[in-house]
Amino acid sequence: MADRYARTHATHAARVINALATPATYFKQGAVGRPVRVASRRVAPTDTEIINAYGIGARIVTIANDAIKPDTPAQFDRLELLGELYTIDAVAPNYRDDLLVSFTCYCMGQKQ
Repeated sequence: MADRYARTHATHAARVINALATPATYFKQGAVGRPVRVASRRVAPTDTEIINAYGIGARIVTIANDAIKPDTPAQFDRLELLGELYTIDAVAPNYRDDLLVSFTCYCMGQKQ
């Protein structure tokens, strides 16, 4: 039952990301870019820990696992988003039970 619930949650999360997402191009290191849909946001001025770590104008990007298979985002991969090129600095996988649902990628902005 739990496994079925996790699969349903992963499918629903991918649908939400795809419905509300922004088109982007994902570049694996040394590979040709491919289109993906991502949910992204710039960090708010109140996110002091993230600003201290990744700089002003940092962007947090969520990519559904289904959208990026068979690749896994890694540090130094790139995303072209809204006409700007971002380099991924850190990646956090998001799980539901033991099923990989999505990846949260932290992209650097300008340092203070």
